[in-house]
Amino acid sequence: ILLEAGQTVVLTTDPAQQASSRCLPISYPSLAGTGLEPGRAVFVGQYLFTGSETTSAYLTVQAVDEAAGAVSCVVANACALEGVQLTVHVGNMRNTAPILAARDAAAIKNWAAPNAVDFLAVSYCRTAADVAAARQCLADNGAAGIRVIAKIENKEGLAHYREIAAAADGVIFSRGSMGNCLDPEKMFLAQTMLLSACNAAGKPAYVT
Repeated sequence: ILLEAGQTVVLTTDPAQQASSRCLPISYPSLAGTGLEPGRAVFVGQYLFTGSETTSAYLTVQAVDEAAGAVSCVVANACALEGVQLTVHVGNMRNTAPILAARDAAAIKNWAAPNAVDFLAVSYCRTAADVAAARQCLADNGAAGIRVIAKIENKEGLAHYREIAAAADGVIFSRGSMGNCLDPEKMFLAQTMLLSACNAAGKPAYVT
């Protein structure tokens, strides 16, 4: 999918829409309550990538239609989006979806529990309640012995880093994801804060 600088592209929650240079369907259920508004930054690209200037799109939100589940954005750079799956990261968006989807619970029941995995990494962990929800899902599927590693990847999780560090068995600080919603010069302060909290709680911390 080729995008040009200055063009408009619509992100939609309608899964029936075909992906094109004018419309990109995203796997998020609803825009209601997310706090999306004009001026917000959106990143679209490979999760692990090189040459991001040409393989990833940097968008700015222009208009939001919650009822239609559509976000109109202006593209900042010319790029070619390709790959089986792309990551869409919206800076400072409130995530209102359950921390574990039905497919996550199925994976825990059908694969993690039978294979006695050691850890479950919870992506985009927001609060201690998300850690508790993950533990409950593990217990419900006969995998209470699996430990929970909370991944802090945006401002929502960073705002609750102390309670997350206390509740989880360990923490991953994802600087790549966090970099989409935090100024670079503030990353070092956030990392120091998180590592200090993990040290105080006696929990291992991993920095990506």
